Amino acid sequence: MYKETRVNSGKITAAIGSRIKEVIEAEYPGIKVYYDHGPAGNKRVVPKLRSTGKNSRSRYQSLAWVDIGIIDQTSKKALMLIEIEERPAAPKAVLGDLCNIFFADRVQVGGEDFDITDVRLILALTHNDRHADRNKAIIDSIQDVISPTHRKNIRANIINIGDPKELEEHLLREAKAVCGNEAPIEVVNRGITN
Repeated sequence: MYKETRVNSGKITAAIGSRIKEVIEAEYPGIKVYYDHGPAGNKRVVPKLRSTGKNSRSRYQSLAWVDIGIIDQTSKKALMLIEIEERPAAPKAVLGDLCNIFFADRVQVGGEDFDITDVRLILALTHNDRHADRNKAIIDSIQDVISPTHRKNIRANIINIGDPKELEEHLLREAKAVCGNEAPIEVVNRGITN
C-alpha cells in the first residue's frame, strides 16, 4: 500500500513551482512566485484570518500554507493560488486545503500582506486508480460551494490531470493567462466521468 513519506512528499509541487517561478519571473517584472516544498529558506504564502493591528502577525491568524502563490509585488495583490493534491488524503483534508482561502482576509509572504480580492484559486487533483473515486466525489460535491461569488470575488476551479508534465504545462499556461490579464484556460477534468 502507498504510504506518503517526507522523501516523496511534495516532489511534483516543488518541480511545478520551480518551473512556474522560472518562467513567470523572467517574463513578468514585479511578479514573484513562491512555492512550498522548495529549497531551504523559500518563503511560503500563508492565508491569514481577519485580525486587528495588534495580532496581524500572530501564528493564530495563519491557515494552511498554499502550495504555489503568484504575487504582484507592485499592486500588493495575490494573482493566483494553487493547491496541488499529491497525497492519497481523505476528502476532508483535500477540501480543507482548498477552502481555507475562503476564510482568509489576505495572504502573507515573509510578513508582508497581499490582497486576495479577485484571486484565481486552483485545486489540482493528481489522479491515478487509487484517487479516482475520491476525486470524482470531491468534484461532484464542491461545485455548488465554489460556484457562487465570494465576498472577495475568489474564482475557484478544480482540475484533474494525472500526468505531472501535462499538469505542469496546464498550470504554466494558467499562470501566464492570469499574469497577462487574459481569460482563464478551460477547466480540465481528465479521467473523471460524470
